[in-house]
Amino acid sequence: MHGDVAFPTATTDAILREGDVVWVDTGITFCGYASDYGRTWLVSAPPGQPRPNSAQRDQFARWRAVVDAVLDAVKPGATGADLTRAARSVLPADARTPWLEHVYLIHGVGADSAEMPLIGTDLGPEFDESIVLQPGMVLVLEPVIWDDGASGYRSEEIVAVTDGGWVPLSDHPYWPFGL
Repeated sequence: MHGDVAFPTATTDAILREGDVVWVDTGITFCGYASDYGRTWLVSAPPGQPRPNSAQRDQFARWRAVVDAVLDAVKPGATGADLTRAARSVLPADARTPWLEHVYLIHGVGADSAEMPLIGTDLGPEFDESIVLQPGMVLVLEPVIWDDGASGYRSEEIVAVTDGGWVPLSDHPYWPFGL
C-alpha cells in the first residue's frame, strides 16, 4: 500500500492497486439542500474482493468506538466540547486526535455540505464549548483514524438531534470493513 489518501487529497500520480485504501468524500445538492457522504473502501480486481487486513480492521474498530462514544453524548444541551471529549475518551492518551488538521470531528449540513456547527477544529476548545446542541440540528460525524505508513479509516455519519438524543439520517453499510 502506498499510504496516500487516494481522494480527495491525492499527492501523487500513483496507480491504484488491489488492496489500496480509497477514501471517498462527496455529496449532492438538491432543491437548495446539501448532503455529505464519505466512506472508506479497498480497491479490488474482479473476481476477488480484498478483505481488510488486521491493521485495517483495527482502524475501523477504533473509528466505530469514536463514533459510538460521540453518539452517546449527542443530546440537547450537550456542547461541542462534550463531543470532542467523548471522541478522545475511547483512544489511548498518546493517540492522535481523531480528526485530521484540515477537517473536523463534526460539521453541520443543510444549505451547504459543510457548515456550522464546526466542532473539533483549530478554533479551539473554547469555541467547541460555545456550541450547544439543539433539537433539529443536523450533524455530520467524520472522525478519522490515521496510522502513518498504514493509511487509515474515515467515514461520515449524518444524524439529527432530537428532543431525547438523535436519529440516524444515513444508513450506507461499511463493507468490506463491517456492516
